[in-house]
Amino acid sequence: VDMNRANEVRPIFRSLGDIAQANLININSYAGMMSFVRRYHIVYRDDFDKAREELETKSNKITADIKKAFKELNQLEADSHQIQKYLENVQAHKRYTQTNDKNEKYDLNDANRNYESAVVYIEKNNIRAADITYANLDKINTRIEVLYQKIDELKDSRKSTREDIRRLDIIQKNNEEIFGKEITRPVSEEQDKEARSQR
Repeated sequence: VDMNRANEVRPIFRSLGDIAQANLININSYAGMMSFVRRYHIVYRDDFDKAREELETKSNKITADIKKAFKELNQLEADSHQIQKYLENVQAHKRYTQTNDKNEKYDLNDANRNYESAVVYIEKNNIRAADITYANLDKINTRIEVLYQKIDELKDSRKSTREDIRRLDIIQKNNEEIFGKEITRPVSEEQDKEARSQR
């Protein structure tokens, strides 16, 4: 389309605006739509399927990475909680086992139970004695913060990818209005190269 020919350009802008408004997606300019199309190398109808497959694969990989990060996060948060319980209550446990004073034992009972439950968790999860330190606890908590940030970034990336899939579907659905009817792939390789260079 010759952008200087207003009568031809105006309907394209109008149709793109209607599409964007109807689908709550910001493809409201010819230039913006074409930028999106170029990004995914779309020239012919079958390019839509290839682009969608690539985006779906990317989205699925991001989802898998999010699940993996959450699994590590949940494990580290549980480790952090139990190591902290152990460290905070180990002295109370020692005193609990040493004293014969019933009142003191009563006062130390909750702390002793917290210690014992932490020991059960530590043994079950094969946490080494050398790792039950405040220094290692700080390392674990730092890693937890990093994972939260990573998960947020992955979620943003997945959201952007899914928005691109929706944009792609909108453009594909309305491709004849935007590209015209003749966007089938030509037979010769030369024609294919020429069409892609023009797009």
